[in-house]
Amino acid sequence: MTFSQLVDDTHNHLSHVGLAYNTHARCLVCLQCRIGLLPDLKGIKKHLSRSHPSLNKRWVDEDTFQHALDTLPTRPLTEWPEPDLSGHVAYDGLAIIEEGLQCPACLQCFGAKSSANKHIREVHRAVAANHANQWISVSVQRFTEGPGNGSKYSVVYPKPSPHDLPPDVDTVFL
Repeated sequence: MTFSQLVDDTHNHLSHVGLAYNTHARCLVCLQCRIGLLPDLKGIKKHLSRSHPSLNKRWVDEDTFQHALDTLPTRPLTEWPEPDLSGHVAYDGLAIIEEGLQCPACLQCFGAKSSANKHIREVHRAVAANHANQWISVSVQRFTEGPGNGSKYSVVYPKPSPHDLPPDVDTVFL
């Protein structure tokens, strides 16, 4: 599978610990979990130690890792943006929930019907059963993991081709 938006740092310190950088999403991507990570060294190390102990053992020193972040082709996000609820092209590397739901009233996206029904009851003060047939079926992504983090957004296809990237960006092939 080719991930045209994903690049490694020039010295492979990211791939060494199972990460890549998405130039369009401007975030690090855990290639095993397929979630986004902000360039917070403590947060990355915490994620690796909890979710991928074998990769955490490969951790390089913080100065080396910071240098890897400093040499990325674009500046990484330092906080997650508000999700674009109108839909956009899927980001490479981040997991896609194919059977997501979108609220017809506010366009917020959900990966589970129970979350969508709770949203209808609490936000729109409507009985979820009255709106069961009004949900919009969409594919959704989110930047990061965790239930209820409010970061889900709808995605559309097709993904951009590799020629949509600047010519000086090296691609990673998985």
